[in-house]
Amino acid sequence: MNNPSEKPESIVNEIVDDWAEISGKIDGLLGDFGPGQDELRAMFDSHRDVVETWAAVLIKKGKTADRDIASLRSAVVDLLLFHLYATSNSSTKKRAVVTALWATLEPAIKGSAEKLLAATRRLSDFGDRIEDLLQDGFLVFEDKVQRFEPAKGVRISTFISLCFRNYFINVLKRNSRKKQETDSEHLDLEVDPQDHDRNRLKLIEDVLQNEASRSSDMAQRVQAFRKCRMEGYTMEDVGSDLGRSLGWVHGCTKSIEKLLREELRD
Repeated sequence: MNNPSEKPESIVNEIVDDWAEISGKIDGLLGDFGPGQDELRAMFDSHRDVVETWAAVLIKKGKTADRDIASLRSAVVDLLLFHLYATSNSSTKKRAVVTALWATLEPAIKGSAEKLLAATRRLSDFGDRIEDLLQDGFLVFEDKVQRFEPAKGVRISTFISLCFRNYFINVLKRNSRKKQETDSEHLDLEVDPQDHDRNRLKLIEDVLQNEASRSSDMAQRVQAFRKCRMEGYTMEDVGSDLGRSLGWVHGCTKSIEKLLREELRD
């Protein structure tokens, strides 16, 4: 048990005293992509003020028990992994590091999903399908982790958990809206090459061509819609091909689908 009156520096020094545990975990996660000991210590020293800020928060909350220090040590591992990700110029190394960082944070992210499902009383709806909420999790994670700013004094685990909470809420909202749609309100836009309703197909094509001709931005939005709804590509693949975010692709798909629904009902 630690003394609640101790200073942040003493807690940080206690973490440094267990350096072998920190470096061992990073080596285990990264293997050949791991940094040398001197580089790792230099990385830590560059963020020491951030770790002291975290330690000060623990002291203020009276959370200086061994388990709290262990949690802070894990946060340091996450911080060092983020530093490696943010400073690496190698795409291969970046992929290895972000995968390792995802591995350390995924349990907390899954826990966040379970709590949110329970709180919204949708646990029986998703049940053991927690993975449904996380099917795009890694892509979302890659996007969000780039926005993390250690200097703001928030642990990366806290930052990512909040990001995913918002993401999960949006997934649940979309799921809820889908359930509320009746068969009469649903418009199937998947195009079958054997579809004999040529007038319907021609109308869809005319609307899409007209929208694409409005501007280069609309042309790209229509392209995203075609790939997702008519050619069978996933939104993730389309976003990657077009250099756009998952949210942008989803928004394009929904807005153009709404436009086509209105045109086909007229």
